Amino acid sequence: MNPRSARVPVLATILSLLLRIAYYLQIRDNPYFATLVMDEGFHDLWAREIAAGDLTGRIPFFRAPLYPHLLGLGHALFGPQTGLFRGLQLLLGAVTPALTWGLARRLLPDRPGVAAAATFLVALDGILVYFEAELLLESLLASLGTLLGLVLLWAGEARSAARWGIVGLVLGAFAITRPNVLLFAPAAFVLSLGWAGDRFRLGRWRWRSALALTAGTCALVLPVTFLNAGIGGDRVLVASQGGLNFFLGNNEEANGWSATAPSLMRIDWWGGIEDANAIAEEAAGRDLRPSEVSDYWYSRAFAWWREHPGDGLALLAKKIVFFLSGIEFGNNRSISLFFREYAPIGSPSLLLAYAMLPLALVGALALGRSGGMRGRAIVLLAGIYALSVVLFFVTARYRVPLRPMLMVLAIEGARRLALGVRRGGWRGLLPAAATLGLAVCINVNPWAREYRPSEAQFYQSVADVHRENGDLLLSVEAQERALSLDPTYPKGNLNLGTMYMALDRVPEAIRAFERERVLDPSDGRNLASLARAHQRSGRVEDADRWYAAAEEAGLEDAPTLYNHALCLERLGRPEGADSLYHRAVAADSTFTDAWNNLGVLRARAGRIEEAIPYWEKVLRIRPEDPQALENLARARRRLPDD
Repeated sequence: MNPRSARVPVLATILSLLLRIAYYLQIRDNPYFATLVMDEGFHDLWAREIAAGDLTGRIPFFRAPLYPHLLGLGHALFGPQTGLFRGLQLLLGAVTPALTWGLARRLLPDRPGVAAAATFLVALDGILVYFEAELLLESLLASLGTLLGLVLLWAGEARSAARWGIVGLVLGAFAITRPNVLLFAPAAFVLSLGWAGDRFRLGRWRWRSALALTAGTCALVLPVTFLNAGIGGDRVLVASQGGLNFFLGNNEEANGWSATAPSLMRIDWWGGIEDANAIAEEAAGRDLRPSEVSDYWYSRAFAWWREHPGDGLALLAKKIVFFLSGIEFGNNRSISLFFREYAPIGSPSLLLAYAMLPLALVGALALGRSGGMRGRAIVLLAGIYALSVVLFFVTARYRVPLRPMLMVLAIEGARRLALGVRRGGWRGLLPAAATLGLAVCINVNPWAREYRPSEAQFYQSVADVHRENGDLLLSVEAQERALSLDPTYPKGNLNLGTMYMALDRVPEAIRAFERERVLDPSDGRNLASLARAHQRSGRVEDADRWYAAAEEAGLEDAPTLYNHALCLERLGRPEGADSLYHRAVAADSTFTDAWNNLGVLRARAGRIEEAIPYWEKVLRIRPEDPQALENLARARRRLPDD
């Protein structure tokens, strides 16, 4: 190897480390760094359970178990050090450029320039860095996907069963991280039977290599399957989420890029899973095992395809366009807004896929036709994995395992187009023009315009995280920004008014609640919040009016009824207050303040003996309640000795 070429992976690794250090320093102060939401929160919770010794509580597995167990090991060794885990994952990701170099040199041994260009692009790819810093299984997958391609080419170079066994181990590790890669397993089995060097030889099957591949894959997958069956009592190969995810990507409401079925299931992570189980069990009329829930959702999706084949094909075409487009579809938040707000060093990478994917398609076609067995094997791996994504739905995180491989194909595609232009004159421009036209078509079309991540939603989420962390001033700032972008954002003014109340900025809170009332006059919770704000500012009659409006809108929660009763007491209407206190304890029998005030009303009316049972009720709920103890002591002093 040329000494200069030997320096490429070293320099690229150093560059990737520097980028990751800079990225880590930029993201440390963002609100999501320590506060984990959605999938990150689920993985962290599962890891904490594992670290605490609960190794079987989530068997049979709903999600593939490798990443949560590695994270659990981190919790066991270091404690809940979220920042440390993000840093370690970034360090692991820094080796991906070196793996890309190895893959490219084996795929295109006579083109070190292509390998070098792809390696440095991977080193600078901010999308990879973004996912490496997340507590998501994608933090492992760029490295695993590139390693799988590399060992596949390595195994194809020689007749070695041991090498194919290593391919199986990498495939198995990938499968217990992201099970859809098993769609490639049959193709890998066929390749192991006849691939040696530059040829695929029919009739001279190498069964030892195929068996070694199978054994390597099963060595990691089957223990998970046996745990699911032996401990979980269910026939789940790796994870049971496949059926639900397939339905979410294939139904009449599916948009091609998100897990969508809003009319059926709640949009929050836990609520969606609970709804999925409940709907399946209601349809079956009995309790279901996880595999049966998965089968139910598969059957729903296939039924939709049978009943609406035209819609299904249109949706599939849409997902293929999305996969080839440059749009980085975010799952829980907008990647572009996150970069803009917290990690500007990653922003240039948002443009990369617009050119990379059309050029990768050119490179794949070229290598599939004239790249020998090595080229065909890599194209087969990339194509089957891409198919496994578009069968479900397309997001940026699902493309992560292929990004380094696609980078190699893209550089080769660009080289082929440039060579054609140089050698073919004006005719050589046709493939380049066609590629440019394809890039425009897949990125500028009505489907692509459908994806418009809400900036207001992004800042609303930021506000929620700051509020959860107790940073009310930062929360107000983010909430105000969300409303400046979309003044009609649902519950936005209600949230802002609630924060103003917590900061004792009552006049501003009243204005926020009034804006929300204009947008949604029947929102009982907002009306009750407006009433509380008036109550705090001393406008008791206004508060009474808005509490009544909230109750007419259907709000019957104990705190609202209690606060309304306090208003009526101040207005000299004890009978109405008594009725509301009773409604409050009917809504929540443990609401001790309402029980206590029921006793106070009777004591003020001189009915001490009737008051005592209410305070005794409070003490049965809260034995050390100071108000009830004091009221009861005073009452007993006023009673006759007998």
